[in-house]
Amino acid sequence: VAWQEGKVVIFDDTYMHKVQHRGDLARYVLVAWFCHPCDTGWREEQGKEWQEQNPLPPWCGEGGPGYSQPPVPGYSDPY
Repeated sequence: VAWQEGKVVIFDDTYMHKVQHRGDLARYVLVAWFCHPCDTGWREEQGKEWQEQNPLPPWCGEGGPGYSQPPVPGYSDPY
């Protein structure tokens, strides 16, 4: 994915990826966290009744482990 001036880029960062900024000016990123339906950690926090009403989608398989902290050290550090 390559960003173009005046355009917006949205992507699913639950997949391993890296980003390079080759510009001379500041780069600003708006990070928005969305619940991934296969995140079993998040689902467990919703309680048993919610889980029964919202079963794990079949395409999730066994789901992922989920996390309560960002998976990459420093990811949520303020700058």
